[in-house]
Amino acid sequence: MNFKQKITISILFLFFLFPKITFGQEGFEEQKKSPSITITPSIIEIDVSLGQTLEKGITVENEADFAMPIRVDLNDYSQDEEGLPDYSENLSGRSPVSWIEIDPVNLIVEVESTRDVNLKIAVPEEAQLGSHLATVLFKPVLPPEHFEPHSSHVIPYIGAIVALNVKIEDPDRQKDYLQIQKFSSQKPAGSEPREFFSQIKNQDVYYHKIEGEIEISNIFHNVVETIKVDGATILPSKTKKFASKLEETPFYGKYTAKLKVGDQEQRAEQTTSFWVLPSIQSVIIFSFVSMLSFFLILKRKNTKKAIQILLSKKHHHKDKKKVS
Repeated sequence: MNFKQKITISILFLFFLFPKITFGQEGFEEQKKSPSITITPSIIEIDVSLGQTLEKGITVENEADFAMPIRVDLNDYSQDEEGLPDYSENLSGRSPVSWIEIDPVNLIVEVESTRDVNLKIAVPEEAQLGSHLATVLFKPVLPPEHFEPHSSHVIPYIGAIVALNVKIEDPDRQKDYLQIQKFSSQKPAGSEPREFFSQIKNQDVYYHKIEGEIEISNIFHNVVETIKVDGATILPSKTKKFASKLEETPFYGKYTAKLKVGDQEQRAEQTTSFWVLPSIQSVIIFSFVSMLSFFLILKRKNTKKAIQILLSKKHHHKDKKKVS
């Protein structure tokens, strides 16, 4: 992966979450003037059929105080297990890049103005069933004199996702496409809350937006806590990792955690068990209190026994006097 791709991944948008994305001046103090552009929409989702042609537009707004030269590039789009954009994967056979024509590929957006970029999409007759994703990258083009001497020339990219879902009737399509590959619990050192880790795979040819929750139950099967699993999009044949935290630690004992995730078409579940154990400090305090209570009880019993013996002797002594 080259340097430009790493920069893109580090600052690019969160997939399928924000309808509008802006890069401002924060974090680019070394530059004389920072490029600030907005694109609308940032996500284009279309159900298409074989041989279909259509057009879609993306509006670019220049929020900087100087005219902005921009180059528009088109790349395949994928994600890694953390949900970050991954441009290193070979998507041959599923790439929609050759289906899309961009006009214009080079443009200048004046101060506080907008420009439209047109996407001409032609779905081939032999396109495969499923989701095909590309990203349209808008890259400001700035001359060297735009930057301060000896400063790092970092220019943020901004991109829009194009998701083309080729719809074909397929009786052999995967029905149970969501697979929970891993679900586990871990208690970090110190006072950090317990964490739950899950790994979910989408075995379908379409991407799916899933959400869910984790139910925490005690030994009596009563739900004592519910943790929300953040919604996310899992791309076709991809695996995604999720992390959730149990903010309120329940009382000591054994518990069962049930992960329930899915969308409108399918739900998947998996359980794991864990113990909530007292800390070393709690064990020491409990042991000390228990020993102290034991000795107090023992002392009380001995004192009571001694009094009983003493009273018994006095009573016996009185009886002897009466006999004499």
